[in-house]
Amino acid sequence: MKQTQTTRVSAARVPLSVLSGLFSRLVFVAFLPIGIYMLIKAAILKMRGIETSPALDSSLLFDPKLIGQKYFHQGHTWAMATTNGTVAIGLDEFTQKVMGDIERIEMPQIGRTLRQGKAALTLRHGGRELPLVSPVDGTVVELNANIEKDPTLANRSPYDQGWIFQVRPARLKDNLKNLLHGQLAEKWMEMTKSQFVQQHPLSTEPVYQDGGELVDGVGEMLSDEEWESVKREFFIR
Repeated sequence: MKQTQTTRVSAARVPLSVLSGLFSRLVFVAFLPIGIYMLIKAAILKMRGIETSPALDSSLLFDPKLIGQKYFHQGHTWAMATTNGTVAIGLDEFTQKVMGDIERIEMPQIGRTLRQGKAALTLRHGGRELPLVSPVDGTVVELNANIEKDPTLANRSPYDQGWIFQVRPARLKDNLKNLLHGQLAEKWMEMTKSQFVQQHPLSTEPVYQDGGELVDGVGEMLSDEEWESVKREFFIR
């Protein structure tokens, strides 16, 4: 009985600094494999010619509020943080409605460095082409193989399976300040549709489907001059 009491007293008298040191060592040991994995992955990417950004925004790995949330650029592309620390990029519904069935998507090459608001990819349909900008800064690390096989997937599922490519972000927190999210993004999208109809009424053709959505491929109804105007006003900013 006395021995048990002595043991308890001794444990209670262990200095706090010693306990803190033990805890720090445990944390180090727990996260060491993750650090080694990241170093090995970076080395492999470098061997493949893919430079990882020195200004990688690691908050993506730890902030659950960012994961899965879409942020929209006014050039009609969106960015969404993923669980593996990359940002998926795609086009919005307005883009695919205006463009119609997408026949080809010219994607950026893996390893290319993109800048927010600068040209990143090009959509093609018939004789029409539509350049789109990147919503964030980053280095391209993955292309959607399903999109390469079937570009119309971006029409059918623009916000899910139809993502175009993924980047390793460089300044995500700063970039997000320039993007639209949530209700603000929804209101902006509605205003964009109204602005399009006002500027291009197309009185001889129906512009809206039942339910207030734009007709698929409404851009095909425009003249070449009107199409160039739409690209400048709504996409290249």
